[in-house]
Amino acid sequence: MYDPEQAKGGDFEPIPTGTYPCKIKAVTPSKTKDGKSDMFRIQLQVNEGEYYKRIVFDQVVFSPKGMTFVKILCGAIGMDTTKPFSVEPDHLIGKDVLVDVIQDTYNGKVNNKVGMGGYHQVTDDEGFPFKNVSVSMT
Repeated sequence: MYDPEQAKGGDFEPIPTGTYPCKIKAVTPSKTKDGKSDMFRIQLQVNEGEYYKRIVFDQVVFSPKGMTFVKILCGAIGMDTTKPFSVEPDHLIGKDVLVDVIQDTYNGKVNNKVGMGGYHQVTDDEGFPFKNVSVSMT
């Protein structure tokens, strides 16, 4: 029997501020509230450690102010951002990135979000970028 009192999900404590290896799990095209700009709503999943499989949400806006953050995200997944480019959700989904996660209070509730410019390319121990090879964590 379904009991709505037992199905109250989503009450996770936020993860501590820090940099986490994540995989981009979902990207949903959307519009800003005012309808003037396109945006992507991004779902990231922590890949390892104590917070393995925890979810962090972000959004990037395709506006003049937001394009800097689009460029940072795309650079972090290894796209060439030195010349004009376009990006679609499938370019991002499944890619590994390092994400600066911070805590933010909204409407009295502490949540996680990605810090400003908080995407970094995953590198090996010697600082060389990986080519976004997926690693399965089972």
